[in-house]
Amino acid sequence: MLQDADTGAALAADVRLWRLGLPADDEWTAGDALLCVERVPAAGLDITGLHPGRYRAECPDQRGSADDPPEFEVTAERGDVVLGLRMPRSFRVHLVVVDETGARVSRGRGRSGLGCSRVGGARRPPWARPRRRKSAGDDDDTGFGGGRACRSVGALGDWAVDGQERFDLGIHEEGTRFRQSNADLGVEPEGRATVWVNIRGDTGEDRTFLGVAPSLETLFRGVRAPDGVPLRFDPAWVEAYGNAERVEELGEEGWRALSVVVVVRVPEYEACSFVWTVATASSVRTLVPVRPR
Repeated sequence: MLQDADTGAALAADVRLWRLGLPADDEWTAGDALLCVERVPAAGLDITGLHPGRYRAECPDQRGSADDPPEFEVTAERGDVVLGLRMPRSFRVHLVVVDETGARVSRGRGRSGLGCSRVGGARRPPWARPRRRKSAGDDDDTGFGGGRACRSVGALGDWAVDGQERFDLGIHEEGTRFRQSNADLGVEPEGRATVWVNIRGDTGEDRTFLGVAPSLETLFRGVRAPDGVPLRFDPAWVEAYGNAERVEELGEEGWRALSVVVVVRVPEYEACSFVWTVATASSVRTLVPVRPR
């Protein structure tokens, strides 16, 4: 029977059953053997015909950070085994966005980025020492590549902050040993830099991110013509984005250390790219005229 180690609830999951510590013989080396792969229902599963000895269950449906249940002993007498599994947890993500003065930004358009899911991982668990057919030579079975699926960029509508002045980026799920997911979600306040959040399913903890979204006009303020004259601002000329970081790693004033990538495209000038931070906000960027062909 399978049981959720966190809640005690009965579970249904896939299990790969290994027999451990088999001796060498004329055909096989000493080691462990994968006996069967079973879908165990919540009510449990009877497996008959097991020889006395040491066994261990591999549970790929567990969250990626969890160890498999410990080994157990099978005797000649019938016995029940309860395996505790640590399944993927759901977690909620919030984003705090501030402007170039540290004031909270309360509205923006939601954006979905190039989120990806990867299926792959270890061909065998790290604790297993598989037997090998002596006639087969060395065979590397440590892992396999699997596949990868990605979602395209798109708009998610208008978003507003909650009562704690945070954007709610939804509920996500922790990855498993064979499946890891990354999601990119962004907030694009009107007339400001877009703030992107990379949501990884490596842990099941709720998390809050902090990002800075300066106005496009502020980012353009230091741009100059070759003669040093400021240019008329046009928001269509400025593209800007930054990546949010987890609040607990930055602190409340950590937004000052965050950076924004800026690309300015003014007609008749070469594109100008630079990185904006609070410390470099007053820097001057001089445009270069396009060379005639």
